[in-house]
Amino acid sequence: MATNPYFTLEDSAASVTRRFRVLANGFSNILDKAQSIERTIDGDLDISVGSVKEKFSFTVRVRYEEPADGDPYLDDWGTLADLKYFYSLNNPNGSPSNEITFTDHYETQKTVIMAGDFNSQAQGIMIDGITAWFLVNCTFMVI
Repeated sequence: MATNPYFTLEDSAASVTRRFRVLANGFSNILDKAQSIERTIDGDLDISVGSVKEKFSFTVRVRYEEPADGDPYLDDWGTLADLKYFYSLNNPNGSPSNEITFTDHYETQKTVIMAGDFNSQAQGIMIDGITAWFLVNCTFMVI
């Protein structure tokens, strides 16, 4: 049984740590195999295979702005801007680097990078403030 109803992201400098809510029907655990399959001139298959990487795909539900009231349990939820921050980490040699510590709902930690597009969709008519919610599809590749 899951320990937490959320996952946590922390940058490589341990300077930003945030929790994020996930919609249950928006979760996928994917194995991605590096491979190419081509036909040769005589019709046979030429297959090259590489590593198999694990990826997680989530539909994350975030607010534009989280209410802050001094309660540590309430104050470390990630916002849309926080999720964009983690997505924008792009320098493998920087501090923080593009490597993110991902802690799943079982409290298992993995090092990941965010991959793919960042596409946020507003839910409802509000686009800012604490009543504005967004759905963001995120892909995390385990490294």
